[in-house]
Amino acid sequence: SIEQPASLSRAWCLWELAICRQEDAKIALAIASDTTLDLQRRFIHKADYHRKLRDTLIGLVDIRTAEASVEADRLFIHSAVAKAWRSSAKGSEELAFKSFNTSV
Repeated sequence: SIEQPASLSRAWCLWELAICRQEDAKIALAIASDTTLDLQRRFIHKADYHRKLRDTLIGLVDIRTAEASVEADRLFIHSAVAKAWRSSAKGSEELAFKSFNTSV
């Protein structure tokens, strides 16, 4: 569903989103037609739906709990996040993960 997109629970998807944000690259999101119709109905009837949806989606991003089909990929991404975001997190791995989540 749009409130719990599978892509936000996938480590590679989050990694790719973060890199796109870092590189200021454009990101396109494909949404199934039935979901698009549902979104249109919600936008029409609830003025604050967009804000609530954004806040919900932001709250779902957590690289620490994101999954990968291959465990080695998940470990690689965790290591890369810790290394790449650690400098902005004053050396703390926990803060590096939080910084990464915010960047997505």
